[in-house]
Amino acid sequence: MVVTDDSDLAERIRLLRSHGMTAVTWDRERGHADTYDVVLPGFNYRLDDLRAAIGLVQLRRVFDENESRRRISARYREGLDGRQGITIPFRDRDARAASHHLAVAVLDPAIERTAIRASLRQARIQTSVHYPPIHRFSHYASSSTRDLPRTDAIAHRILTLPLYGAMQPEQVDRVVDAVLDAVSQAS
Repeated sequence: MVVTDDSDLAERIRLLRSHGMTAVTWDRERGHADTYDVVLPGFNYRLDDLRAAIGLVQLRRVFDENESRRRISARYREGLDGRQGITIPFRDRDARAASHHLAVAVLDPAIERTAIRASLRQARIQTSVHYPPIHRFSHYASSSTRDLPRTDAIAHRILTLPLYGAMQPEQVDRVVDAVLDAVSQAS
């Protein structure tokens, strides 16, 4: 689902979601169009009715969900930022606009991320890595034409922590404590 107030962008997305066609079957069935043209390459990105209904309900909650994740992100920042070689990036510039869809910690270069992840896994805390450098993926590596030293320097230091809107403060604190414990054991 895409939400925008840009009418040109909305029209382009409508074309792309439906094979680049100027009118879909439903438009033709209702008599809004007799024929159609394909004006650009597109895909079948149309939502089925069930997913569209779920999406509309979730849109009503988006601001509350964003606010909940903002509070969780702030709690991570308070508990981890600047402690034991951990940085929590992306300080809010406009907290109302941010979705806070990821809670990312950047580890000190001397900290081995694999060991931290293993320790957290042992504590039954799921972590992830968002996003590996695109120029290192097999498909793009052969076409990579320039060095990206800053990207490469930080890529192995990024750790994504659990974050979802219904996460309770005690759960965040448990993750914070486990991260700090894992880092202190790894140092």
